[in-house]
Amino acid sequence: MQSRVPAYTLIPAALACGLMLTACEVVMDNDESKEHANVEVKIEHMNLPHLPEPPGFTHIVTSSPGKTVYLSGQGGFGEDGELPGDFITQAENTFKNLQKCLETAGATFNDVVKMNYYLVDIDDLAELRGIRSRYVNMDTPPASTLVQAPLIGDLLIEIDAIAVVPEQPQVRASSLVPPAQEPQLPAFGCEDAVAALCHASRPKTADHRAQCISAPPR
Repeated sequence: MQSRVPAYTLIPAALACGLMLTACEVVMDNDESKEHANVEVKIEHMNLPHLPEPPGFTHIVTSSPGKTVYLSGQGGFGEDGELPGDFITQAENTFKNLQKCLETAGATFNDVVKMNYYLVDIDDLAELRGIRSRYVNMDTPPASTLVQAPLIGDLLIEIDAIAVVPEQPQVRASSLVPPAQEPQLPAFGCEDAVAALCHASRPKTADHRAQCISAPPR
């Protein structure tokens, strides 16, 4: 004898199946859109109108929200850990070390908004500017400060920097149905529920039963 499930127990199950499937589709679509979304950082460069255009730096640099990267002062040590005795090589190594720091943080020199330069000898400024132009975009240079000061050991130059980069938003899995309110489904699956609901809601004649779709065999 074939057992039947009352229709009033199947309607909530069928609705729940549809609701859960719809919730899955909505959450997946939202997650896919968030996965490729970046918070755009807009950097603006401005100079004071009553002063001559500064050579190699900008008076004011603003940036919209993003991830801020702070780089400690970098000196002229080479990849071998040795410190050369001449200024040009130290300056080259300093910018290479800054570049490696930026890459480690997911940034480039184009993301730098502030740089501070420390020189033992201000007469090395011309060489510094020549080397800097190969790394920093001089069309829109960052804000900067130059200081002549004695440095630790045999360092002839030290540079620190601040950069702002786009930040990837965190994607959190969410559900449209809170766990405490999830409907309790019967032990059978959604296909069984829909098929059984069809049988239960149709008039019990052979012709009408033939129109119902049976659940696939297990």
